Amino acid sequence: MTQRKNNWIRMLLVEYHWRQIRRLRREITRAVSAGEPLTSPRLHQLDDRLTALGQRAFRLERVKA
Repeated sequence: MTQRKNNWIRMLLVEYHWRQIRRLRREITRAVSAGEPLTSPRLHQLDDRLTALGQRAFRLERVKA
């Protein structure tokens, strides 16, 4: 039972991270389309968050069930 619960929670976390990744990608695309410079601190911060979320999502997906 505990193993199933852990797998279910891990799957929810993976889905949550991918949802956040999609949201951040839309936000970055909107900012660039609006003319924000690619070297802006805001885009750098969003990119850092996107990278961290992606790493966490891949790490969670890689865990064996």
